[in-house]
Amino acid sequence: MKKKFPKHISRIGSLVIFLALCFGVAFFFLSQNTSTPLSHKEVVRIKNNILGIAEKNPADALVLLNKTLIANPRVYSICHSITHSIGHTAYDKIGPVEAMQIPNSTICGGGFIHGVIEEGFTESDEQTINPKTFVDRLCGKNPEATCLHGIGHGF
Repeated sequence: MKKKFPKHISRIGSLVIFLALCFGVAFFFLSQNTSTPLSHKEVVRIKNNILGIAEKNPADALVLLNKTLIANPRVYSICHSITHSIGHTAYDKIGPVEAMQIPNSTICGGGFIHGVIEEGFTESDEQTINPKTFVDRLCGKNPEATCLHGIGHGF
């Protein structure tokens, strides 16, 4: 036969366990130190590393950036601008259609797609852009909101 603890003891025990878990979770997040901004030196090192990879393979650069974000959440503060630059490189290196097919292209608020589209605008004659043709060429027949938002960057 099981021995039962008085209700007030089980409630106290549950409260102690709950508080220990709360303190553990709080300590974990506080120890991550995500509030300290990246130093200029860190920003330059991270950008140069990732953009160097982008010159060889833009898809690999996005994978590396994703791993970097997991390892160091402070990189989120610069990831949108980095992905814009990777998108510019991808447009030049592999072309817009192929660039838009790269997996994980929506990380960091879709900066990669925005960069691809911005680069498309820099190569287009502003007087002759047919918006429907341009959207279809870069975003496909059923464009996602991130792609249309990127086109807004170009205009």
